[in-house]
Amino acid sequence: MYHIPHLAAGACNVVPASAAFDPSEALGPAPPPPGAGGAREGRASPLPQVLHELLPRWAGACTFLAPTMLHRLCEADAASRASGEALEHLRTVVVGGGPLHVDLLRRAMGRFGEDRIVQVYGMGECPMTIAHLGRQWHRGADEALLRSVGWPFSHEVEVMVAGEQGERLPHGSIGEVCVRGSPVMSGYLGDEEATRRTFFPGGWLRTGDSGRLDPTRGCLTLEDRIKDMIIRGGSNIYPREVEEVLLTHEAVSEVAVVGVPHLEWGEEVAAALVPPPGTRREAREALEAELDELCLASLARFKRPRAYHWLDELPKNSTGKVLKRELRELLAEKAAGEEPAAAAA
Repeated sequence: MYHIPHLAAGACNVVPASAAFDPSEALGPAPPPPGAGGAREGRASPLPQVLHELLPRWAGACTFLAPTMLHRLCEADAASRASGEALEHLRTVVVGGGPLHVDLLRRAMGRFGEDRIVQVYGMGECPMTIAHLGRQWHRGADEALLRSVGWPFSHEVEVMVAGEQGERLPHGSIGEVCVRGSPVMSGYLGDEEATRRTFFPGGWLRTGDSGRLDPTRGCLTLEDRIKDMIIRGGSNIYPREVEEVLLTHEAVSEVAVVGVPHLEWGEEVAAALVPPPGTRREAREALEAELDELCLASLARFKRPRAYHWLDELPKNSTGKVLKRELRELLAEKAAGEEPAAAAA
């Protein structure tokens, strides 16, 4: 199985418990390297509080975080000196399970150091990971590399970007990310039709993610979930591209961009925004004008959001992933003149 590049021989790693990972799974099903050790403790408390309690008790710790969890940790660190001191004991932060925007990654690197972040990309059908950007690649990395998920995790995994019929696309072209190799599942138990839909000929597993391979370096950059892509008047818009721009504004703490129904264009771009704590409601209208100018300066005009919706929080699942289907429904209702009480600011 895979080696784990952030687990060094002789290291002592603490893996905070989660509903999704057991320490043996998080560190690989094979025995760890000689001299490696680990420990596990569980707490039913918010993540920043858990780490604040546990980290001072250990010489070093490794934790796996979804991007939302990383965001909360950075926010708590900024608000609490005690929390910041506790985080000094955190040796490695493995991030995966959703899009990691460059703005958040830079904040985390500034706080934890460039050599303590490991990005991973994978899915249940190809455990544990498809690609990774190891700690060594974060040092002095340019924007394009930080936005990527790195390279295939091992020689056992092959990655390609495919067209609609499963044909291999040249590097630099955007298509569906596909993977094959010994870690890839053979199929869904008892569901041959689902298995057929999920594989291209040649044993290529379709991830459902759109992405591209860098023409020079060969690293993989994800664009978005294919189902989340917005088609406005026949033009493809990848929400992550818009989100990356909006997150550069200091008044935006979190953002998710989705397509909402539009009579003329088919879909229109809408942005759901979470402001930093303490932002006054009256200031939001002026902020929207600034955000619009920011998008016009960085994006093609048709990609900019035509509507901004300020929410107290984004709808998420238990692991912190934004539920874009629920968000689309919420914003479609708001666009139609309905104001649901849930999640509205």
